[in-house]
Amino acid sequence: MYLKTSHLAKESALKSVSERQAEILAFIVHHGEVCNFDIARGLNLDINRVTPRVKELREKKMLIDAGEKMSKTGRIAHYWRAVKPPHPEPRPELVQKQEPQKALFPELEQFYALP
Repeated sequence: MYLKTSHLAKESALKSVSERQAEILAFIVHHGEVCNFDIARGLNLDINRVTPRVKELREKKMLIDAGEKMSKTGRIAHYWRAVKPPHPEPRPELVQKQEPQKALFPELEQFYALP
């Protein structure tokens, strides 16, 4: 069985992000707490492409500040962590069978799945 409400919650969260934001969010979900430098290096992106996307994800309440730590560059940096949105209460009348779709970023699918 597949809960339509969980699918809708996950879909609405993931539809509100661009492909680049989803790529960065998937990286953070996979690696845990990371700073912008780690994201840029891990995704082979310029830091100027990462920083604005992280800010946008923070504004959407999908990332939170995990604190300041010493980065690999030897400087103090803000580290980020992904936040799961609250899931709506399951409603039996919305339960239906559906074939799962292949995810572009499987880490995000797993992260936003019901526990």
